[in-house]
Amino acid sequence: MQNKQMNKKPTQYEDVNSIVLLLLHKSQEILGENLLALYLHGSLATGEFNQENGSDIDFIIVLNTEVSDETIEKIREMLGELAQHNPKLSKKLEGSYVPKDWLKSNEPSEKVRPYINGGGLNLYPYGYEWVCQVPIFLDNFF
Repeated sequence: MQNKQMNKKPTQYEDVNSIVLLLLHKSQEILGENLLALYLHGSLATGEFNQENGSDIDFIIVLNTEVSDETIEKIREMLGELAQHNPKLSKKLEGSYVPKDWLKSNEPSEKVRPYINGGGLNLYPYGYEWVCQVPIFLDNFF
């Protein structure tokens, strides 16, 4: 991911920007050239984000290829660093690490993806949310 594409203030919320930019920076360190992009979506993208009412910080990290088990463990360790930076907002991060090839289909992959939610990382397949998310990315980014 080229630095010229990075928005230093992706949202109007300074503390959200801080955790998102740290997520991006740490993901770049872990993934290197495998990281294509980080996109924010959900309430942050629609302008309905409400920090006081508990809105999530929805994101998707698009990858060139799937990640290894070793990389997944590094991402899991990164979550501890994010929690040290901002314990409250680190638990509001909700997103996935997804290979770009998955975004070429409206049908969810049967494979699992690293999914961050509530401060933890699990491996889950996509469900119904795929049908809602993918057309937005296909229409706007690819």
